Amino acid sequence: MLVSREHLRHYIDLAYVARDFDDTDRAKTCELIAAKFSKEKASRLYRDKGIATIADLVSAFSSTMALKALRNGWERTLRTEIFFMPLEHTLSPDQTLIDVANVERYAGEFWMPPLEQLAATPR
Repeated sequence: MLVSREHLRHYIDLAYVARDFDDTDRAKTCELIAAKFSKEKASRLYRDKGIATIADLVSAFSSTMALKALRNGWERTLRTEIFFMPLEHTLSPDQTLIDVANVERYAGEFWMPPLEQLAATPR
């Protein structure tokens, strides 16, 4: 499975939000996710990946194959297509988004609980 630049950017964006806004209220996070998904679920991006519900989004987000592709394409893509601002290079090793493990951790810890909560909520 190849990783696209958009896939990497998406995870990086999610990790930035998670790192910089980690004290955001869970209910508000759920509300924002639900509203964004409602507006975008008919888009080609979701259709092409077979994502029609929040539960599908949970599966796609935590997919072992997607995470493996993210890890495998990380170094190559950082050198050729994704560039971080100089400040990112000054952060501690456990904070910098240059490390794919931190991107996975931030994104997973912040986004998965509200996604799972939304998926379990009847709509």
